[in-house]
Amino acid sequence: MAEKFYTGIGSRETPQPILDLMEALGEALCRHNWVLRSGGAKGADSAFERGALKARPKYGAANRPIEIWLPWEGFEHRPEGNGWDYVLGHTADAEIAERFHPAWDRCSQGARKLHTRNVGQILGLRVTNYGSENDPDPEVYSYRQPRSKFVLCWTKDGLGAGGTGQALRIANFYGVPIFDLGDRDVEAHIRARFHRLLQEGVAA
Repeated sequence: MAEKFYTGIGSRETPQPILDLMEALGEALCRHNWVLRSGGAKGADSAFERGALKARPKYGAANRPIEIWLPWEGFEHRPEGNGWDYVLGHTADAEIAERFHPAWDRCSQGARKLHTRNVGQILGLRVTNYGSENDPDPEVYSYRQPRSKFVLCWTKDGLGAGGTGQALRIANFYGVPIFDLGDRDVEAHIRARFHRLLQEGVAA
């Protein structure tokens, strides 16, 4: 079965009811063969990861990968060797990140690494050496395959601000749909659309 990837990210300040929803979604989506891409931060990232990890042993998915993209080794005191943490280190990753950040020249080295990890969260691990005819600079906007099919996230009032905004700008450019749970209408839509999925994922 081909792997299906989605990105589960968001603010560290995500409200608890949304964190609970994210954890349930992470578990249910893993059960239905979706592979999580996230960033290992507290708040939204951790909620999605907790849900996916709960589903792995419960649904026989022990070998199914989770892609957690980190700015550096040991980020948030994560232990090494779990098999699903990645650190972006190629020059092209930072070049892509720079193109999508509005004030790259004012970012510290640490902030640049934090923003660069968003490239992997959306575009994934495997890189090809060609661009698209729609890309203004194919050498920078090199494809990765497979990209995430959609993004689930939370930003305040659904405005796409903060560190999550970098990932959302990348997703927008590559045509990856975004469902921002900070928008109450989007939250209601997701709760309704995934109600059955959530019930199956949590109750089993």
